[in-house]
Amino acid sequence: MWYAIIAEDHDNSLERRMAARPAHLERIEGLKRQGRVLVAGPFPAVDAEDPAAAGFTGSLMVNPGTGFCVREKPLLPAIQRLGSSSA
Repeated sequence: MWYAIIAEDHDNSLERRMAARPAHLERIEGLKRQGRVLVAGPFPAVDAEDPAAAGFTGSLMVNPGTGFCVREKPLLPAIQRLGSSSA
């Protein structure tokens, strides 16, 4: 079974999101290689390839029901920093 994790960003979180992005992408790619993430990505605030200052409203991550835990130390702080309401 696959699970969708949907996280909502806090208002005005674009600067923090962009600062965390390189390490976040590296972590997600590692999870993909391990088969622990099927797909992940942001929700742009506007319909554009680069939402620029409009930023993002949240993120989606699709994970298998086994071998994945949101409580992992490397992942949970990143979710909390971005202001997830679903952590």
